[in-house]
This record gives sequence, C-alpha cells and structure tokens, in this order.
Amino acid sequence: MEKGYTLDVSSLAAYDVLNASSSVSVTLTKPDGTKAYENCEPMKAPKYMLSDIGVYALKIVARDGNGAATTLTCRFAVEDDSAPEISVSGKIAEAAKCGETIALPSASASDESGVTIRVYVFRPDGTIDIIGEGKTTYAGGGYRFVRSGAHRIVYLAEDEYGNVSTITYLVNAEEK
Repeated sequence: MEKGYTLDVSSLAAYDVLNASSSVSVTLTKPDGTKAYENCEPMKAPKYMLSDIGVYALKIVARDGNGAATTLTCRFAVEDDSAPEISVSGKIAEAAKCGETIALPSASASDESGVTIRVYVFRPDGTIDIIGEGKTTYAGGGYRFVRSGAHRIVYLAEDEYGNVSTITYLVNAEEK
C-alpha cells in the first residue's frame, strides 16, 4: 500500500439473517503497535492516513444478535519506495598521479527508514575497493592510486527497503 493512502472503514457492515440486531467494531493497529482507533463502530471510526512505514493490522469483529462473534484481521504493509538523500561535504580531485593519495570527503545520508552509507572505488582493472561504511555517516578518508586509468569513486546510500542513491566521481590516475 502506498504511504499517504487514506483508510476509510465507514462502509463496513455485517448482517444477521436470523436476527435483525448485529454490530461491527474495528481496531486499527499501527506498525509500532499503538492503536489508531480501537473497538469503534465503522461509521464513527475516523478516516486514517497511513503515514508510517511498516505493517498495519485492521481487526474487524462482527457480532450477531445473540452476541456470537466472528473476527477477521487484515494486515497490509506500507512500504518505503523513496531513495535516501545523500550529501558529500566537499570536492574530489579529477586527476591524480599513481602513488598519490587523494582526500575523500565525509558524507551523510538520511531516510525515513534506516540507512547505510558506503564508499567504493572501482579500479580500471575491475577490482572494487570498499573504502568505508557507516550508519548515516562516512567520516572521510583517503585513497591511494596504485594503477593508472579512470577510477570511479561511488558514495552509495541504501535504506532498509533496498532503495539506493549514489553520487559518483571520476578520477583519472596518470603514470608519474
């Protein structure tokens, strides 16, 4: 289900063919376990915007005129489909000499669900170096070029749901 969807249970009803008296109550439990509303008649339950990411539970209890009850619980997930925001605090040199070390600036990432930031260097020979990883921040560091050619430096942020953002720099390392 999409975040921001408005749940409206006002049209829920139950009927007892043997007894004209019947009732329905609804309880909406949010992903954190708290109740948005509890044991409400559907007509009195407020429309509720699904703003939290996670699994909601809608419990519907129908009672007949004799008090016998049947319960139906519907679970639905509100997923995070937005990529994290990533920010790098400085510039990276566009060219370097083999043997030289360049500074890799610090970076931060944010998202409404948990986020991890990683920094990679993709060398010309296909080797991938993992430079750093952290929850929401990378403190910065350096990278020493051991081969000539085009190196891609990638800052990558990924949230708990697999949404990804990247910032990529190209650095050309030349022979001394």
